[in-house]
Amino acid sequence: MLTLIADPDREYAETISIILRREDHKTSIVSSRDEVSEFLSMALADLVVLSSAVAAGDREFIEPLPGTVSRLRREHHVPVIVLVERVSPNEIATLFDAGASDCVRKPFHPAEFAARARAVVRQARGYWTPANEGILAAPADDGLVIDEKGRRAYLRGIDLRLSDLEYQIVCALKRGNGKVLTYQELNEQVWDYTNLNDGTLLRGHVSAIRKKVAAAGIRRRLIRTVYGVGYALHQ
Repeated sequence: MLTLIADPDREYAETISIILRREDHKTSIVSSRDEVSEFLSMALADLVVLSSAVAAGDREFIEPLPGTVSRLRREHHVPVIVLVERVSPNEIATLFDAGASDCVRKPFHPAEFAARARAVVRQARGYWTPANEGILAAPADDGLVIDEKGRRAYLRGIDLRLSDLEYQIVCALKRGNGKVLTYQELNEQVWDYTNLNDGTLLRGHVSAIRKKVAAAGIRRRLIRTVYGVGYALHQ
């Protein structure tokens, strides 16, 4: 497994490299966002660890960090862990909405960072079974098809163009096979948060999924809400 670490603080980057090498990662270190793009144009990384302190490099314009995260997810389909310091909850929410797989605050404990990296890798590979590959077809009556390799969801043949987190939510519900998944179950499958029986993290993403279904011109409900409990695929 190859992980690219982008952090101008060489000491922090080396620390992360040591942590990840203990998890059987091969690592490379760069210090700017342009170097990230250059590296990914030549090699396929399994994970990017991107510090919020990384400069935009030689770009003619200053690319906002959420824009960089979104571009990496869109162009390279690679999970991104963002290292943050003095940022607000709203800024963290924006990073998640842009496609960040996780946000980790500096300073962090090595054991916590290693666990978060393992969780992101599990999610990127398909949380339910590492052996699952290719197309996961839904029952004929719901028209939902999951392309696991491409990490895309199609409804009645239309690409819903889901963000990474939206994709993970739909996949978790699909694997539930119509069963109502509680907030706790979804939080654990999508974010690896245990004992969090609350729908706050999920509501915005579910709303975005519904809007994308509507924007695709599909007049049907994909996800149904069981108030106070969780969500299920509508059947």
